[in-house]
Amino acid sequence: MLIESFQNDKIKNVTKLLTDNRFRKKSKVFVVEGQQENERAMQYDFEPLEFFICENIFKGSLPDVKINYVSEKVYEKIAYRGSSEGIIGIYHAKEPLLSSFVPKENSTVIIVEGVEKPGNLGAILRSCEAFGVDALIVADGKPIFTTPM
Repeated sequence: MLIESFQNDKIKNVTKLLTDNRFRKKSKVFVVEGQQENERAMQYDFEPLEFFICENIFKGSLPDVKINYVSEKVYEKIAYRGSSEGIIGIYHAKEPLLSSFVPKENSTVIIVEGVEKPGNLGAILRSCEAFGVDALIVADGKPIFTTPM
């Protein structure tokens, strides 16, 4: 079935995931656009929940998970990058524990806190890759709990 309406509940949901960080965190998912990016997410064992594919644009092999086919008009609405390959994936977000992180000996680890814009985090990731950083830890600047005084 081809989704052609912006009023479709699935399109409303993916639009909200893209625009509302709190909703995304509450839903424990993240959104990935692009063929290479989706392949990389699966390569690193992120669990895909569903895909939104525009057959007129997407030229890759179809993933083996729930697929929602969308019209070009609908895809343009939900695509967040300027150039795209016709595929958007929704993945279950992992919640790794810092206590399970064991760095290799003599490794370089960068820790950032309170990154507000995804583009800033992307620039940091690219810099880490360029300089051969072994690990990047992203911490949320908000306290997890408070204790009464």
